Amino acid sequence: MARIICDVDGVLANFVGGVAELIGRPLAPKQWLFLEEALTPTEQKMVQLVLKRGEFWWGLDSIPGAGAGVAELRFQGHDVIFATSPWAACREWWYERVSWLERHMSAARAACVAIVRKELLEGDAFIDDRPENVEAWIAAHPDKHAYLFTASYNVGAAVLGHPRVHPFDWSEVKVGRLLRRLAK
Repeated sequence: MARIICDVDGVLANFVGGVAELIGRPLAPKQWLFLEEALTPTEQKMVQLVLKRGEFWWGLDSIPGAGAGVAELRFQGHDVIFATSPWAACREWWYERVSWLERHMSAARAACVAIVRKELLEGDAFIDDRPENVEAWIAAHPDKHAYLFTASYNVGAAVLGHPRVHPFDWSEVKVGRLLRRLAK
């Protein structure tokens, strides 16, 4: 079947919710993309300190439906690769990230990749919540499909105008829309 490359923060792990919980208030749509501008100086210092600790990464909640969606993709015979951008300020980040993926997504360590430029990864499909990442991946793989995970901060993203870029949430897996697109 297909090799599906899946981003972690914002698609599987609720990074935005974790930061909002830290600062004690919700983040408005698009604010997480410009996190430094959205936080007060005191909040910035606190968030920077906490994100350096592995416990933050270990304790993130998963996005609703993500675990079941990944399990369904595997059940259907797909190879799921977890591609995540490293957090260099946290020495324990990689260990905690892989442990999180093992616990929440039943990921094998060999299926986890720390990479900033995800467009360098080969696959049949790509799922990410950042329009810039989806745009770069589809430009590098114009005959494949990319999926922009639907979030309040990416609604109306220009990349959705591309014929091989589709909006996505975890219900797509259960109803089979993702698979029908991959078969084309």
